[in-house]
Amino acid sequence: MPFRKVFGFEKWPVTVLTLGCYLAVIVASLVSYELLPSPPKHAAQKPDDGLDLNSAWSDLQTVSRKGFQDQDP
Repeated sequence: MPFRKVFGFEKWPVTVLTLGCYLAVIVASLVSYELLPSPPKHAAQKPDDGLDLNSAWSDLQTVSRKGFQDQDP
């Protein structure tokens, strides 16, 4: 078969290519959903571990109010 016949914009090559793309996305989604480990249920967290939401909210309000200015150290 010539190259244009196999990869041309005809009914069956486009259908096979589209189904292949959909299949690749679905398989990748299922693999990542089924195989990725879940976070630990009883993690020993110290008070300084994680995100300080109060400080983050305060920073967001400051940046929103004043605008972000990049400061060189």
